[in-house]
This record gives sequence, structure tokens and C-alpha cells, in this order.
Amino acid sequence: MKALGTPSDAAVRGLVGSLGWIVFGDNSGGDRIPVDLTPGPRGHAGRIIMLDHEQDVGGDTLADSLTDLVSNGLGEGRRGPRGDQPPAVARVNIGGLSSVEAAAHPELEVLSIGV
Repeated sequence: MKALGTPSDAAVRGLVGSLGWIVFGDNSGGDRIPVDLTPGPRGHAGRIIMLDHEQDVGGDTLADSLTDLVSNGLGEGRRGPRGDQPPAVARVNIGGLSSVEAAAHPELEVLSIGV
């Protein structure tokens, strides 16, 4: 029920996992903290990211580098939400869109139809 993709303005790739995410820590709540060596188009290698255990793809930026994280901490607003669904996913049901027509657009990759 997810569509993999990396928007052109993403700092972190929309992947399920990457050999370039080298985990060195966690937050004791199930989230992993890696160095990102395979960044998105607007990111850079060496950035520190958080892999949320409740998300299936991608991660959020914590710091520009390990040095930045150690020197400055997380700071306020360093971890922004990614949004619940990528635009390539649509749900037609009582809690989502009302029709298949409302969901249809050229970038649609996953369509879920329910009650």
C-alpha cells in the first residue's frame, strides 16, 4: 500500500532500506539513527537521519553531519514531518476519497478501494 519514489526536493531517498544508511544509534523507542551515504537530490552524504519505525519508507533529517549533531544537538524543528502519504498513493473509502475519479491523476501508482 505504499509507492516508492523520491521527490526532486527530498533530502532523504524514499527507500525501504539502503546499504548507504549506516546505523550507529537509536532513540530507545524503535527508531534508528544512521549516517546517510545515499542522500536524496537535495541532501548530501554524511547527513544524520532518523528512520521512524512507524514509517515504511524514507527518513527525516536530524542534523547536517555527526559533528553538527554532537556540537549543536537536535535543536528545535530539526525533524520535520514527511506527510502521511506520497502523492502516488490514493485511498477510496469512507475515510478517504469518495470516488475512483477523484483519485485519478497521472502520477497515481497505488489505488486502494475499501468500504
